[in-house]
Amino acid sequence: MKLNSLESVMADFRKMKFKIFTVFVLLFVLTISACKKDSGKEDPLKAEDFLDVSYGSHEQNTFDVYLPEKRGDTTRVIIMLHGGTWFEGDKKELTEYALYYRNKGFVVVNMNYRLTGTAETIHPAQQNDITAAITYIVSKSHAWHIPANKFGLLGVSAGGHLALLYTYAYDVKNKIQTVVALSAPTNFTDIENLSLQQAVAIEALVGKTYDQDPSLYFKISPLVQVNSLSKATLLLHAKNDEIVLVQQAMALKNKLIQFGVAQSSFLEYETGHTLVNDTNKKEILDNIEAWLRGNIL
Repeated sequence: MKLNSLESVMADFRKMKFKIFTVFVLLFVLTISACKKDSGKEDPLKAEDFLDVSYGSHEQNTFDVYLPEKRGDTTRVIIMLHGGTWFEGDKKELTEYALYYRNKGFVVVNMNYRLTGTAETIHPAQQNDITAAITYIVSKSHAWHIPANKFGLLGVSAGGHLALLYTYAYDVKNKIQTVVALSAPTNFTDIENLSLQQAVAIEALVGKTYDQDPSLYFKISPLVQVNSLSKATLLLHAKNDEIVLVQQAMALKNKLIQFGVAQSSFLEYETGHTLVNDTNKKEILDNIEAWLRGNIL
């Protein structure tokens, strides 16, 4: 009886040791897991590209997304709009610059929008496309590990016009913090001083001639839409622009000053409508980068 009792005690002791060991292991695992969570440190995100993402129902509603490495809640987002007189052009024209700014740490969304030529693509189709693109980006902000409220618009020529107009008149959810426009037309109310090519392109954009509905030409003019609440604006224009006269940018600059929009700037270059060349490219890219960093907060 005594031997059996001793064996029973030893068996109970071994079971207790096993239970204690199991509890210790569990506590160790939980402690390590908690430490990892508390540290908040995760593996840094790698750069990613998503090309030809569909953000709307039209075949031209696509954009390319360039996500930088180590992105997070403080990363700035640039949405780019190509030029082409509203009836031609493609996002691939800005791919070089999209990659450049992604490598500088920006999220870049390089978008296509509906080009004019049909009844369904007249104004405000392009403005609606920008809204749809922003809505899609916001819906993906968690999955892409990017902020949902640090946006800037950057447009070239016709894309610059669309960017300015959206920022001043169509950003009803107040998502855009700043706009950058290169070689952009800003005023369509002075129809007599527009070239025939411009007049035809604008008519295709709004669907009517100036004589048929002058109010449309006022509504699509960024110059007319400026007010005291307009967002920070950077204008870059060539002194010798033969397609969009530099006076367009100067008039907008003066209107911004008139309404007390302190954060606005106008940079003039000795080139033509294309604006960027091998000589001034670095200066222009650096100026835009500094502006975006200072105005997307």
